Amino acid sequence: MVSLQMASVQYVHTQRFQAELVAFIHHFTQLQDILGRQRAAMEGQTVRDSPQRASRVLLDIEAGAPVIVIPESSQSPRVIVANFGQLRVKNRFLPAGASGTFSLRDKVEKLTMVHAFFPSLDTVKSTAENSDGQDLPEGSVPNSSNSTFNRPCSLNTTGVPDKTRPGSSGK
Repeated sequence: MVSLQMASVQYVHTQRFQAELVAFIHHFTQLQDILGRQRAAMEGQTVRDSPQRASRVLLDIEAGAPVIVIPESSQSPRVIVANFGQLRVKNRFLPAGASGTFSLRDKVEKLTMVHAFFPSLDTVKSTAENSDGQDLPEGSVPNSSNSTFNRPCSLNTTGVPDKTRPGSSGK
């Protein structure tokens, strides 16, 4: 289980950080598979070539004032700034057959996503400039007390196919 509570965090997105994070996760899962195969072989169990169920991680993450900064490029002072005010990410695991689950035997495809709730989505700015219209130095995050949105934003997911929508799929 990963349980994390943060008062405030600022994340500046870079392609290099994302690539290194993805590479780390990829290598970690490869090593986990190798260790699992070694353990099974040492215990005299048959080693399966088919993929096994992936590890599951229970999440409960709360961030008090996350600010995400996405630069236009590494050479540009222009950025997109998103101040989420408060962020909560939580998931859960249910036994097969429970309400909200699906069976692979039914060949139902479903998009799954961790539910994220942003109770006070505050500001999204497309460039790094302050309220006077002056450019801010690179790496600065505007602090705006004016709310861009009038109500909180929440993320809802639906299954695929979404039978609540009219229409049919092609053959």
